[in-house]
Amino acid sequence: MATEVPQQNHPEMKKKIYKYGHPHVAASLNSIGDVHAGKGDHLKALRYYIEAFKAWRKHHKEGHPALATSLSNIGSVYTDLGDHAKAMGCYMEAYKMRKKFYKDGHPDVATSLNNIGGVYKAMGTYEVAIGYYMKALEMRRRFYKSGHPDVAACLNNISCAYTAMGEHAKAQVYSVEAVRGVSEPNRRNTLFAAAILTACCAFWLLFLLSKRGTLLMVCDTTGYLSGARSRWR
Repeated sequence: MATEVPQQNHPEMKKKIYKYGHPHVAASLNSIGDVHAGKGDHLKALRYYIEAFKAWRKHHKEGHPALATSLSNIGSVYTDLGDHAKAMGCYMEAYKMRKKFYKDGHPDVATSLNNIGGVYKAMGTYEVAIGYYMKALEMRRRFYKSGHPDVAACLNNISCAYTAMGEHAKAQVYSVEAVRGVSEPNRRNTLFAAAILTACCAFWLLFLLSKRGTLLMVCDTTGYLSGARSRWR
């Protein structure tokens, strides 16, 4: 006879056991948001992420990293929905929280900088986007060794932004550096390496097409390659 497994992780059960603002309830709500986000159901994901944020806020003081992560998750959904203003608001608030909490910098602060850069890039403000990408790159290099996937992702994001501006020589420099970064230290991480290499190949293809007068379509690897969205962290 099969044994029935207790559904202890169900958010409704946790709400009955714990108070609404308990971390376990917030974590469950966030996990459900992750599932809906992964399925592409942005509105449902947004609903659960917002509910998770409210639950975290009841438990944690203002500025806690968990609140910043929730805001980043909400921002990522607004990014997917194309609502750049709301996405920027969430990412900026998360950045301020993380910067205040981590006095000497932190990979999560770099993630916030990268997220903000991604929104500016989506809005076509490439020079500002590059500025944020550069800050994210500088911080990630402080915490990670050369060749770390997050460092390579920053390099690739900068390359894509320069490509969008038509600065192909500068884009090439960062593109090549990104490829070198994932070639040896991360050769076992085949999925990430393949993504970076694909993006760099796309850069060269777009460069050739632009030279022939073809419309230049800009690669956008900000969210996927960088692990920028906190829900994947």
